[in-house]
Amino acid sequence: ESKNDKLCLVGFDYSKEIAELIADPKFNASSVVQNQYNMGFEAVKTAAQMLKGQKPAKQDVDTGVKIVNAENYKEFSK
Repeated sequence: ESKNDKLCLVGFDYSKEIAELIADPKFNASSVVQNQYNMGFEAVKTAAQMLKGQKPAKQDVDTGVKIVNAENYKEFSK
């Protein structure tokens, strides 16, 4: 909105607005996108283990992220 095109933009997650900024050649924009499927899968798996009285193997689980930028944003377009 400010019309300032001398920005480097880094976001988290992905939306239509972020995709438009990444696609706009006036900006240097990228976004970090989480693997939502793995997040849900690991959460349900851990909850099931805990319901059985088991302790999860790890407290923190890396479910993966991807960097979306001008080179690959079309792969993530919804």
